Amino acid sequence: MIRSLRTLAFGLLLALSTPLSAHRGQDALTVIEIDTVGSEVFVTHHFAAHDIEPLLPRLAEGVEASLDDRSAQDALVAHLIWHFMLSTDADEIALSFDALHLQGDDVRVVYRGRFPREARTLEVQSRLGADLTAGSSHQINVRRNGITRTLVFEGADDTGTVSLEERTAGDAG
Repeated sequence: MIRSLRTLAFGLLLALSTPLSAHRGQDALTVIEIDTVGSEVFVTHHFAAHDIEPLLPRLAEGVEASLDDRSAQDALVAHLIWHFMLSTDADEIALSFDALHLQGDDVRVVYRGRFPREARTLEVQSRLGADLTAGSSHQINVRRNGITRTLVFEGADDTGTVSLEERTAGDAG
């Protein structure tokens, strides 16, 4: 009995430690936080270092496949700003680099911009990941006033629009 429990526990440990369990189903996750009080927007791109590092040499000539390389960090920051754009029905949103957070296998790159208060829709254009790796996917969560809307992109050049109108529980769609 104890031997079979040990075998089961060992099997579960192996299953949980496989590379497949390390992935959350998306190659990239971007969270867009809209602060309506301060008229700001924060864009945070989340990656696993083990996924993004092998791609770094494709972003700029001479960079290493490691985020320990400062030029690789700069190449990633530049790639993201040129391949991810936001606009609203009111205006374009210019994003500027805010921070790069590296902690273990977690990579977070943060941008910020001014958000027009009168905006009713947000258009997201993304060419992240799929331009480097065929078949990659990119999940985008847009948060405003406690409501989250989600887009999933799977192409090399995708655009999606999110309504920023608040809905009540009885609204459809």
